[in-house]
Amino acid sequence: MTINVRMILQPPLDSLANNSEYEQEIGNNCTVYGALRDICESYPRLREQLFQGEGLSPFIHIFLNGDLIPSERCKDKHLAEQDELCLLTAIRGG
Repeated sequence: MTINVRMILQPPLDSLANNSEYEQEIGNNCTVYGALRDICESYPRLREQLFQGEGLSPFIHIFLNGDLIPSERCKDKHLAEQDELCLLTAIRGG
């Protein structure tokens, strides 16, 4: 069984996947981390921005249904039908 999750990529991430919004079909017990790994299979250029080794990049903020999800909770935060993930890069400056 699969569920549908809406994924929104904010600039500049959207340019790495050629689109800013996706409906993604994932496994029923998928986590936020698993969904991110899945989208990187379809769009490999995203991987270098979303991940550092096996962990998530500290420069990516992940929102699940509008709530910020700390990167350490992404591996155990399960997704449900019609959840929305929004990804944006942290502002870097100097």
